Amino acid sequence: AKDVELWSRKMLNENDDSWNEVECAFKRKFNPRNETKQWIKWMKDSRFDTSTTTNSANEKRQRQQLYPCMKLRATIHAPYDVVCRYLSEEHRYKEYNSLLINHKDLQVLTPHSKICWSQTKKILFIQPRDFVTFCHHKWLRKQRQKKDTQLIVNQACDHHAIMPFSNDGRKILRAFALRGATYISEHPSDSEKTSIIMLAHCNCGYDIPEWAVRAALKVSAPIKPFEIINRINVGIQKSLKELQQQQHNEGVSIDSNNDQRTLHPAGMAQMGYACFWPKGGGKIIEEED
Repeated sequence: AKDVELWSRKMLNENDDSWNEVECAFKRKFNPRNETKQWIKWMKDSRFDTSTTTNSANEKRQRQQLYPCMKLRATIHAPYDVVCRYLSEEHRYKEYNSLLINHKDLQVLTPHSKICWSQTKKILFIQPRDFVTFCHHKWLRKQRQKKDTQLIVNQACDHHAIMPFSNDGRKILRAFALRGATYISEHPSDSEKTSIIMLAHCNCGYDIPEWAVRAALKVSAPIKPFEIINRINVGIQKSLKELQQQQHNEGVSIDSNNDQRTLHPAGMAQMGYACFWPKGGGKIIEEED
């Protein structure tokens, strides 16, 4: 998890020409205030250790292949605690993420980390895909911030519960949420809003050539990420009173058995995974300002 966090910070600090901004295709509907910004960069799978070599022709090809990485910054028009609660509630994910059609937890590793399985629907000519992903969350605390920042990191992995073939012998099409991170924090200038930053580096499957992925992304990238943010905003507003009442009744507290672990609800359904911790469990990590 620490490696993915360090990778995400490096990606977010990059400000070069290799990141290409993607404009929203339906600004009036999905980005009317122009508060959601998205960039795409094509890059190699960063999970591979570049200091090592391989004799496998297949792995050599995988190491050289380029995959799209999305960077997104957006504003949610609701208070931070309400946003965290909404995104942590498993039954709400289909309100905002139309890409995922199914998901389940495969293994809970710790109170703040798990391995998850999810499945996406057909996207253009890309057939439905399975994802197996390690997910981990924690809370970053800085003295100057009133609220902690929720950080969810993810990385593609394997798990013995998911076989490469279905019961009828068909090969399961696998995609990979290679690496990703989501930072959710109180808006720096308005406590009634929330800032969200997402990174998602994805391999759509080794059976799909890069040119085909580029063609699909050219159509989907100007729509889907903006749609997700818009639907989060809409979904929260529809359930705002209910969420505020839940927040008032339950509040947030520290686990009585561990003063570094919070009961703050966490999680969300991103592009390639769905992980939820409605009862919290994430550790609080103190950081320097």
